[in-house]
Amino acid sequence: MRFRDASHLTSNEDARAFVVEELADWITAMQSGQVRVRIPRLRGLMRLIPHYPFHFHAELFFHSSGRKRYLFPEEEIEVGAGEICLVPRHMPHAERVQPWAGKPFQGLLFCPLPKWIVFHIAKERGGRPKGHFITKIEVPLPRLALLLDEAVELSEHGGEFAEAGINALVLAHLVLLHKALTGWEPPPPREPLKVSQTRLLIERGLQNPEISVASLADELNCTPGHLSQIFRQSTGTPLLAYLNEQRHQRALHLLTHTALQIAEVSAACGFSDPNYFTRAFSRREGATPREWRKQATAALNIGHPTR
Repeated sequence: MRFRDASHLTSNEDARAFVVEELADWITAMQSGQVRVRIPRLRGLMRLIPHYPFHFHAELFFHSSGRKRYLFPEEEIEVGAGEICLVPRHMPHAERVQPWAGKPFQGLLFCPLPKWIVFHIAKERGGRPKGHFITKIEVPLPRLALLLDEAVELSEHGGEFAEAGINALVLAHLVLLHKALTGWEPPPPREPLKVSQTRLLIERGLQNPEISVASLADELNCTPGHLSQIFRQSTGTPLLAYLNEQRHQRALHLLTHTALQIAEVSAACGFSDPNYFTRAFSRREGATPREWRKQATAALNIGHPTR
């Protein structure tokens, strides 16, 4: 795999061009059988572990250089340059990275969502991956994530042709993604890049109780005051209020659509103290989380889904 340095990227257009070139190289390498796809076993899904976030969509990590060690609830996987790691939805994980063969760590993350693709270019800082550039591109491919889910199922259950099937599904995912990106036209800018990046960082890091205006500003290489100012000017909402609202909306979703315990919902929304979560929720809704869940599920007539 040819190493491309992503340090120069400053705009969505530059990032898209970079990603298109990277995808073309990965597709070519997969066609010739040079790429290994690593997938953890489905153990410990949605388990609440400090500093082990999980997400509600599968993630595809490409390792351009360096090495990365993935820490999952019940196993560890070390991935090197030229390899792909597919992290299933709801899988808690932590990451440790290091240079290798004289090159710094650099990785590329794709997360397919129903209406857009989030991609994240990461470099190393203090032994951990740090986002160098994060953005999203509106690409309406709602079934794209299903290919990754099918690859995870094949990996979990095995079979005579499991490896061939996994590689075929991941390759199809990359080809469709490349096709979508090469035909992509940037929409008129609706908000400053740092504002959209802030939204993405909050969405991906909501489980972390330490996320704050200061930590977001550090991730985006600006001051907290500057980030707060441009966010409020662009959205009309103070950044801290937006963060709290996203936590509350996730709580409503989890209470309605999962059977997680109240303490687990609290942790999944970034509250380190379940009692504080209950008080904050009750002030907003006029009911405790347990009471609200009963009312919501009764109104929807769905009962509690399984985990």
